[in-house]
Amino acid sequence: MSATPDSGPLVFAAEADLIRIRFRSRVELLAEIPAGYATEVTERLRSAMNDPQQRLVVDLESVRGLSSRQLGLLLLIRKALEGRLEPVPLVGVSPGVRRLLQVTQTARFFDMDATDPGGS
Repeated sequence: MSATPDSGPLVFAAEADLIRIRFRSRVELLAEIPAGYATEVTERLRSAMNDPQQRLVVDLESVRGLSSRQLGLLLLIRKALEGRLEPVPLVGVSPGVRRLLQVTQTARFFDMDATDPGGS
């Protein structure tokens, strides 16, 4: 899997047997999400996670707080991986993001104390 999808608010990067998902910059997050983006993300994640050796991490290192759009995207990732990878591993979780996930009662869907398997 290359850095896909090419458009939209998420960046997918392949690192050996690891898929690293990051959010694009704040400015790019404000842009409209392309039509069919949720379906594309879901299909790509499900396809990639059919390989039992494949690992995935959502890297929030550059995210200090979550907008409603970012939270929605995290929940989209979680839904796409339902039954394949639960809870979804998050790395680089700031105290603000941790608190927001707890307040919104979505923390149970994520492993906020995951170790970064890629080390970055």
